Amino acid sequence: MTTDRKQIEPAWSEDDNWTGETREPKAKLPGLGAPLDARPPAPLPPGATMITNPLVIMFRMPDGGIGCQIHPNEESDHRAYGLYICDLVRHVARVFNVPEDAVWEWVDKERDRPTTDITGGRVS
Repeated sequence: MTTDRKQIEPAWSEDDNWTGETREPKAKLPGLGAPLDARPPAPLPPGATMITNPLVIMFRMPDGGIGCQIHPNEESDHRAYGLYICDLVRHVARVFNVPEDAVWEWVDKERDRPTTDITGGRVS
């Protein structure tokens, strides 16, 4: 597909970590005057937190699958991530207003019979 608009592509560091930059640092979005790297960040809504050091990022992939990137730091190992997973289950139960056991039931079902294959490698 051809377009007369300049395409903005993500930049990747040598170890495939997202750098958040464009391939051309002074690239402009179509119809907007200021270079991308010259704009101040948008203000956060009240009560929001700027995410600067994520531990896990999960997202919907363009093909409909679920992507997961793990970003361990020096203090985190597999045991710490086990605790994070438990915290996540409690948060999910609270958000959906269901008992924790209802979420753990589905976690156990997925553990017993995984519905997806794990692909990719370490991100950071």
